[in-house]
Amino acid sequence: MEKFIDLHVANGRYVDHQKPEVTEPVAPIFRFSSANEFSERHVNGTEKEHELESASIVDYNKQERLFKAWCLSVTPASEEDDTYVILVEAHHNVESVLPREGDRCLLGPYDPEKKKLKSADWWPAERISSNLGGEDGVTFFGRFIVFKVILAVSDMEPLMKPLLPRGTTATTVPAEMLDDDNAATILLNFQVSDATLRAELGAWEKLARGELVSKKQIAALKWWLSMKDPEIVVDLFDKFPSLREPKDDDLPSQLRARYSGLNASQQRAWKETLSKLPCGIGIVPGGPGGGKTHWVLLLAALVLSCGGKILYLLDINQPLDDATRRLLRLVEDVGKHKTIIRMKGWSYEMRRSRRINSAKNVTTSSPGSKEVDTDTKCTPPDTNDDLDCSIKRTLNSNRADFDVDGEEPEVDFTKRFSSIAAAHKECSPSPSEAPASLPTLDEAAWQYYRQHLDEHASLTKLLENSEGDPTDNRLFKWEVFRLYERVLTTADFIATTPVAASTYFSKMFEPDLVIFDEAPHARELSTLISIAHFSPAAWIFCGDFRQTLPYVGNTKDNVYAAQLQTTMMLRAYHNNVIDSQLLINHRAYGNLQRLASNLFYDGQMTTGIDSKSLFPTSLAHLRNWLASSGKLFGELCPVARFIVHICPVGTVVEDGKSFHNPMHRHWTMKKVRELLHDPHFRRVDRPEIPGTILLLSPYRSAIKYYNKAIEQLAEEYPDLGVKDRVEARTWDTAQGHEADVVGIDFVRDRSTRFMDGKHRLNVGLTRARQAEWLLVHPAMKNRKSFRETEWLHKVYQSCTPAGLNGSREGNVLTVQV
Repeated sequence: MEKFIDLHVANGRYVDHQKPEVTEPVAPIFRFSSANEFSERHVNGTEKEHELESASIVDYNKQERLFKAWCLSVTPASEEDDTYVILVEAHHNVESVLPREGDRCLLGPYDPEKKKLKSADWWPAERISSNLGGEDGVTFFGRFIVFKVILAVSDMEPLMKPLLPRGTTATTVPAEMLDDDNAATILLNFQVSDATLRAELGAWEKLARGELVSKKQIAALKWWLSMKDPEIVVDLFDKFPSLREPKDDDLPSQLRARYSGLNASQQRAWKETLSKLPCGIGIVPGGPGGGKTHWVLLLAALVLSCGGKILYLLDINQPLDDATRRLLRLVEDVGKHKTIIRMKGWSYEMRRSRRINSAKNVTTSSPGSKEVDTDTKCTPPDTNDDLDCSIKRTLNSNRADFDVDGEEPEVDFTKRFSSIAAAHKECSPSPSEAPASLPTLDEAAWQYYRQHLDEHASLTKLLENSEGDPTDNRLFKWEVFRLYERVLTTADFIATTPVAASTYFSKMFEPDLVIFDEAPHARELSTLISIAHFSPAAWIFCGDFRQTLPYVGNTKDNVYAAQLQTTMMLRAYHNNVIDSQLLINHRAYGNLQRLASNLFYDGQMTTGIDSKSLFPTSLAHLRNWLASSGKLFGELCPVARFIVHICPVGTVVEDGKSFHNPMHRHWTMKKVRELLHDPHFRRVDRPEIPGTILLLSPYRSAIKYYNKAIEQLAEEYPDLGVKDRVEARTWDTAQGHEADVVGIDFVRDRSTRFMDGKHRLNVGLTRARQAEWLLVHPAMKNRKSFRETEWLHKVYQSCTPAGLNGSREGNVLTVQV
């Protein structure tokens, strides 16, 4: 296929020698005239971002900061190795250099006698998702990060003694166990990961060169760049006719009922967007409480019911887990048996594996294993000779393209498979054991293996008869590869991240539909991974570009930062190519959604709550309770939003690079205490349940102290369910969360650009179901910097008696303490 772009390469950078180097920040482009123009901005901008991120990691490592850590548990990884789960208390300024979940760093025990750790003293540590919570709650564990370390048996002890008995899975740990007496002091050495960089640039180069991609993928890229004149228009209902009007009796009744319950905007997105997809691309933006996830999961469940395969992409692990669980429950509820896999990571390709010696035909043996004879390609004559050679014949007969005498498999799955086999061996599982609640690829492979032992007799022999480390056996690698390949090719739904999807995995799973959820959170090159590596009937991109934007670590030193933070969905909105948006809000009562609608959604976000239910008794109770807390400025507004000034306000405390306000916190926790004891404070959507509270702030230090106050409150009132009813979060982690009452603490006596961020403010103003308060320092409103803010002063003005543009959206309250 003809190249789509002329790529000039210099020092690893894509450049056009006919253009001068760009040294000043450039405004974003919303419609690209050529692929070269896109490449200049996104490729160069992405590489600059990686360069700056790498420099910040190097600088951080030089500081050699100390961390408190606790070894939670130890489970067998293999006969020689153990897996340790280590909890590390994070510093408030470490987020920018932390590895993502699935990425690695080095962890080493701190020894004051040593000036510097030797390379042998460092342990490779993989960051993993935290499922800690239980009775101690997410609030407490939110300030920790979790790592997995695989070491030879007993290497860790006595440096870090596990808190839980051997073999115990850490789902909850009493908070009192995480004290200084049980803590170890460690160092972390963060590594520069180029996985995202390689995935993004690899996807772009594959599309740009037009190699190993279909005409449909090239057409999709052309439309993606220009946002006009699509070469083809795809009707998804041609591929899945039952979806055009899902009322067929052959479809599960629960799914038909869910479809009938879609609101007007959801119905419009279904019928209009899915029936005319430019080059197969569907864009479905939505607002808070608009039912985006509900719509996406219904689409996925119906496609699965029709026999389709789905790849679900999301670049944030926790929401990805949550959405996969919801789909799994939905599919189980309707009685469908589908293979749903949450692929949490992807094994290293063989040529990059640390376990393989650089010499092509020499295996690095673990103690007790034998060297491979490179002439015979079998182990030296002994009891295993016939076994290995017979398995080799079996492999070559099973698949013509197996080359067990030559190259290794493209992907080495053996380490993970051996770990899960060792863990199951220790607890003696039965072939009929139930699958995990959220099956990973490795767990799905193990489950398939146990259920189809007759298909994998050779693998069973290798597991039972191998000496030393079975992962050093090439035949074993091919057998495990064949198992995983079978699992992937027969899977119905796989949920993973874009980076994982960009690997060899893309050759092992062919979806009929690709759904990229929360797409505005990813940079354009990340979203293009879905088009570069897959050619389904359609690609569906969902999310809220008004609340979410891609992360760029250094917006000052990267001239293309603004372009990197401009998503495809935002460009589509500017180019008027979005057919419908999910903007009927079912979360906010009492017109709380109206302010965000006017500020951020062009007034298009409307309530989906009928007029009789819009102002329930519980909301009126909360509004009157808040109004009685101080002196109102003007008459009481029906909207239960209150800007609160505390007098005297006390001193704002600086904590490193962050801030907190003790007087704001004192008043907030007093109100939280009152609400928890109030029998009339109920969930508006489920009145039989007590109401919930969400505390927000733009500052990490403020949230740290709020979390401590919540812990103290939980200890003081163990019967009030504090941990289940109250949580504190920064704005950056609040999306997807909601509560009956939301309290926002702006902390400082002056506004900042960070505080005035459009996306953060939008998130904060759309979390409440019934009522919210905004704690604003009395001095802030009088400063010139506040009057010059783009959004904050509008929020404040809307709550005054005069309102904003004739619309009043709240109250101003002064409280004497």
